[in-house]
Amino acid sequence: MNEMRPRRPLLLSLLVLTLPFAAFACAGEQPVQKETDSKAAVRAAEEVGAEGLPRSALYLDLAKQQIARAEKLMKDGEQKQAELTLDRARADAELAIALAKADDERVVAEETAKRLEQMQKGI
Repeated sequence: MNEMRPRRPLLLSLLVLTLPFAAFACAGEQPVQKETDSKAAVRAAEEVGAEGLPRSALYLDLAKQQIARAEKLMKDGEQKQAELTLDRARADAELAIALAKADDERVVAEETAKRLEQMQKGI
């Protein structure tokens, strides 16, 4: 048991010394991860055709502008503001996706209603 006691202060000292560095490293990676997530959301919006629909295209453009602004903020060392801007960019890109999907669903519903009406007229 006495052998364990000397290790605890050493482990505690190591933890106290490395914790600030670990926190700093994580803080530096967070805007980069948020940038990656935002860019992925923009690509997803483009893949579902958001660029071709006026309402979703507006939010897609906003997302792209915000990513560009966040990149500048990161270069200027304004990490927290960059993170907030990237959060908005991701939200706008996700809204563009939702609007594009809703438009697709509306078109399908309209086509289905037309087919149903034609079938009812034929009966």
